[in-house]
Amino acid sequence: MKLSTVLGGRTFQFRTLKEVLAKANEEKSGDVLAGIAAESDLERVAAKLVLSRLLVRDLRENPAVPYEDDEVTRLNQDSIDPAVYGEIAGWSMAELREYILDGSTTEQDIRRLSRGLTSEVVAGVCKLMGNLDLVYAAGKVRVTATCNTTIGRRGTLATRLQPNHAADSVEGITASLFEGLSYGCGDALIGLNPSGDTVSSLTEILKRFDEVKNQFEIPTQICVLGHITTQLEAMELGELFALMLETWVMTFAMKVMGLVITVILYGRMIEIYIYASVGPLPFATLMNREWGNIGANYVRGLAALGLQGFFIMVCVGIYAVLVNALTLGGDLQAALWSCAAYTVLLGFSLFKTGSVVKGILNAH
Repeated sequence: MKLSTVLGGRTFQFRTLKEVLAKANEEKSGDVLAGIAAESDLERVAAKLVLSRLLVRDLRENPAVPYEDDEVTRLNQDSIDPAVYGEIAGWSMAELREYILDGSTTEQDIRRLSRGLTSEVVAGVCKLMGNLDLVYAAGKVRVTATCNTTIGRRGTLATRLQPNHAADSVEGITASLFEGLSYGCGDALIGLNPSGDTVSSLTEILKRFDEVKNQFEIPTQICVLGHITTQLEAMELGELFALMLETWVMTFAMKVMGLVITVILYGRMIEIYIYASVGPLPFATLMNREWGNIGANYVRGLAALGLQGFFIMVCVGIYAVLVNALTLGGDLQAALWSCAAYTVLLGFSLFKTGSVVKGILNAH
């Protein structure tokens, strides 16, 4: 793995792959403050040149955070598809870039390719692209997301409005918020990264965002980033207790309903087995005038079992559609109760399918 190059009569030697990735970045104030940015445009180009010649294998084998020290790195590495990775491990980062931007590369190709890419590889190839390259590459893949609104559809442009303020002044943030709204921004999200991580600051900003959103009936989502402990502290004790209780009740109810549904399905399989095992006896009565009704009722019961299987598939299909259509929309409790209600309805529907189909076919 070569981490040096000669450019403009100067030799640039980088110590680590992380340094190459950092200095290949376009200039950002955060990188400059952290002391990891390229010292000049020439060094930035040199870092990009070195990065372009590295192999996909090099970036996977040298993660930004060691595999042994980081759960996210382990999850990322362990989820790689070996077959896909084996096809591209020997590609240079420049070749990977050209493949993504190739006009013949489709969304399906990129989705398959993604199964062989680690986070470092994705970050690295993006550093070799300009803004138009990134727009073109991203435009090949559709990723939709739904909360209060749906974003990511073709022909739909959505923007994030992020009115950050150096001192987290609520009034300063509000002024930036209204300025952004005046440009039509914020339909994807009104979000903010506070400079501090205090309960009071997070709560005040969230309340202001919520007030503006509701007052002007803005169809969007709001978010203020904060550590999970800060987010929990910002909630009142009653809300935390209610959420804990609801979560516990939902977990218990879902387990019970899962057990009930499993019993219903296994019961149906046992019923099918019993019906099939005694089949020769009722079939033998079909030609007998006195006992023929036994065979006829058996046939109706067998047909009812088949129709019940169809009804079960319909119920499960409807349940899947309803659950997939659930959105939090800022109301976690409503989503939890809706999911529980759908599950109870599924269990009741599965339980009633037997009597319904027997009534339809007059099978007893």
